Amino acid sequence: MAIKKENGRGSVYPLKNGRWRAAVTTGYDESGKQVLETRTCRSKAAASSALRDLLAEINGDIPASSSQTVSQFIDVWLSEVVSMRRSSTIASYTTQCQKYIRPHLGSQKLDKLTPQQVQRFVGKVGKTAGERTQQASYDVLSTMLEVAVKWRIIKSNPCKAVSRPRYDRKEILPFTAE
Repeated sequence: MAIKKENGRGSVYPLKNGRWRAAVTTGYDESGKQVLETRTCRSKAAASSALRDLLAEINGDIPASSSQTVSQFIDVWLSEVVSMRRSSTIASYTTQCQKYIRPHLGSQKLDKLTPQQVQRFVGKVGKTAGERTQQASYDVLSTMLEVAVKWRIIKSNPCKAVSRPRYDRKEILPFTAE
């Protein structure tokens, strides 16, 4: 005897073409018809995984997919968050964003940004600029992506999976009286 799932938990069922479909009712339209959110997958396991993702997205556990690029988010972040900082911080963040982050990562979709892309970015900045600039660019990118996580635009900060670049301060030797 089949066990009935509670309402709102979705379902996974086979299609005639051999694929599997995950479906969840998200509500009803103005005429009273069910509104379904569906995903079609190649296997039952993939459809079950898609069902879990759909339920998490609907219940607000993860953010919905965003079409916003890193460059677009930089503009919003600089105008809404950084504008409340000191003028020297604004200048520093703006410089890092314009000279390093936007040229290397600006065209990437924010929700598709991976730790590998961040690692590649850190490496490229390290080749073209100094160690301190490399570290500062990483710090600004990480801070910016933390805001994106707080605003639920992305699930997690890809910078967290990348080690912060090292910067070894050089010892300053003052002139002697000799």
